Amino acid sequence: MKIKTLVCALAGAMCLMSAPGMKAAVAPATEHLYASVDGFNKMKSCLNATLEGLKNAQNAKQVSNAMYNYVKTSLPVNKYYSDLTDYQKKQIDALQKQVGILSQKKTAQFNCKKEVEQAVQKATLEAIASMK
Repeated sequence: MKIKTLVCALAGAMCLMSAPGMKAAVAPATEHLYASVDGFNKMKSCLNATLEGLKNAQNAKQVSNAMYNYVKTSLPVNKYYSDLTDYQKKQIDALQKQVGILSQKKTAQFNCKKEVEQAVQKATLEAIASMK
């Protein structure tokens, strides 16, 4: 009878000791989730704005402007990508794929590859200069 009581007491003590340890193990994952929400929202809004701009583009100049704005705003917020959860990364990747497909379609539709490349290059140089 005493051994049974001793085993129960030890098991109870182990349960009590593991509760703080479990909280510590859960905390970083929770913090990571909340830390990545702001960056995720910035990246998602940039991609959604680009998709909207490309969908509404009616000529080569508008396509070039949409891609210029995309590159200029996306480069500074891409630093948040590594902080995202796997689910958020999948959402961002899907939006980026949509932007790529739509930009290629609009570029081909209006035959403006050269203009888009110049706009992307200009935006890249400006974004890099502003990040320094």
